Amino acid sequence: GGLVMIAIAVLSIVTLGLIINYFFTLQVSRLIPKELLRKIYALINDNNFQDAITLCESAGGFIPTVVAEGLKRKGKEQEAIVQAMEVTGRREADYLRQKIRYLLDAGTLAPLLGLLGTVLGMIQAFNVVALDPAVVKPILLAQAVSKALVTTAAGLIIAIPAMAFYFYFRGRVQWLIGMMEDISEEFAERIAEVQDRTRNRSWSAEDRR
Repeated sequence: GGLVMIAIAVLSIVTLGLIINYFFTLQVSRLIPKELLRKIYALINDNNFQDAITLCESAGGFIPTVVAEGLKRKGKEQEAIVQAMEVTGRREADYLRQKIRYLLDAGTLAPLLGLLGTVLGMIQAFNVVALDPAVVKPILLAQAVSKALVTTAAGLIIAIPAMAFYFYFRGRVQWLIGMMEDISEEFAERIAEVQDRTRNRSWSAEDRR
C-alpha cells in the first residue's frame, strides 16, 4: 500500500484506542456514581451545603459539577438555581458529545487516506505506461494497481467500524445525558425544598419571639 498505509495503520491504532476508552469511560457506574450521589443528597438534606459543594468539587464529573453550581446559588429562588444548573449541564453535555466526535473524525479521515493512496497508485500505474508504452512491465503495473486497491480497502476497513461505533456511542451518550438531566432536576428541586424549609423555620422562630 505504500507510505499511505503507515498513516492508515496509525489511525487504526488511534481508533481502536478511542473505542476501548469510550467503553470504559461511558458507563453508568462512572458517570452516575450512586454512592457519591447518596452522600451529596444526604448533605443537602441536612442543609450542609458547604460540605456538599466541597464533595462535588473534589469528585468532579457531570452531575457533581452541575449540582455544585446549584448549591452555589444558595439563597436564591428555585428558578435561578435551575437555570444555573441547566447552563452547566448543557456545557457538560456538549463536552461528552465532543469527546466522541474524535471517533467520527477518524471515520471521516480513514477513507480520505484510502482515496489518497488510490490516487497515488493510479498515478504510479500511468507512469509505468507513460515511461515506456511499447514495453509495459506487467509486474510494475500490477503493483501500482494493487497499491491503489489496498489503500482503499484499508481506509474502508477502518472507517466502517469507526462510524458504527460512533453511532453506538452517540446513542449511549444521549441516553446517559437524559438520565443525568433527570437526576440533576431532582437535585435542583431538593435544594429548593431544603432552602424553603430552612427559611420557614427561621420565620417561625422569629414569630415565636
